[in-house]
Amino acid sequence: MDEKTSREEKMTIRKQFSRIGGIYFMFAIVAFVVQIAALTLVQHYAPHLLYNSAVSLLISMAPLYGIATPLCIWMMQQVPATPPVKKKMKASHFLAALVITFAGMYLGNIIGLVITAIIGVFKGSAVNNDIVNLVTQTDMWGTVLVVVLLAPVVEEFLFRKLLIDRVVKYGEGIAVLLSGLMFGLFHGNLNQFFYAFIIGMMFAFIYVKTGNIWYTVIMHMIINFFGSVVAVLILQVVDLEGIEALQRIDPANSELFMEELMRMLPSLLIYLGYVVFLFGIVLAGVILLALNRRKFTCSPGESGLTKKEKRLLAFSSTGMILYIIFWVVMMVIQMLQ
Repeated sequence: MDEKTSREEKMTIRKQFSRIGGIYFMFAIVAFVVQIAALTLVQHYAPHLLYNSAVSLLISMAPLYGIATPLCIWMMQQVPATPPVKKKMKASHFLAALVITFAGMYLGNIIGLVITAIIGVFKGSAVNNDIVNLVTQTDMWGTVLVVVLLAPVVEEFLFRKLLIDRVVKYGEGIAVLLSGLMFGLFHGNLNQFFYAFIIGMMFAFIYVKTGNIWYTVIMHMIINFFGSVVAVLILQVVDLEGIEALQRIDPANSELFMEELMRMLPSLLIYLGYVVFLFGIVLAGVILLALNRRKFTCSPGESGLTKKEKRLLAFSSTGMILYIIFWVVMMVIQMLQ
């Protein structure tokens, strides 16, 4: 490839990444503006509705799913696509990938908690996660409908199907990285960024290798179910106030201590079982990843450019820069609240 051809190819690729990044930037802007408008109208005309957590969740998600997402889909459909070749995934491979993804999610969550805790120390107050707070306070059926069923379908089509179909021709590696990063940033807060980035890359890898978006949709639903339904139910079972009271009992008063401990024993056993389950999932995921690490390879795609050159072209494009800046600003604002 001569120098002129190489330069023209790089310009073409950068324009493609910029166009895609610009579309997702517009998607974020539209969702943000419409959400603010909806909240303003509700606060002005029916502020009492905001006291209902289910309604608050609906107001938060409706602009995203009802307006911004259809607009993003329409704009992305104008961009030429080259979907990955469809391949079947064995049940054993599906289960192994799910366990590895679970492990990545929990490890990423720990990283996020540690970093936000450190930021909280310097800030002087805890870094809040508004979405998690909203989900834990929402009616369970509302959580199942929005978080477990609707969100995985929308997010997988936005950040896997639509996105990867249009960048995978430049290499599976850049498609996986871009999908994970854009998905992580999309969550808009540092608490969720790290685990969303990890599972986003895992879902992207599965999609580029199978070409079947429903594999990742189902995995996403399962993960969201455990994170938003099972985890909340476990916390509701555990008597956190009772645990604090147990810690305050005078050690010399063994009779009262044993009485309170026996009263709380069922919920403590449930909680302990859940913790053991999580630890087992993480351990199994790490082991499976280590055993199968050689299988995590990405084809270079049609372009003859190096990985470094493709990453540089992607992340130096105007559209992608705007998308990244928007969500970084949102994260900073959220941390300062």
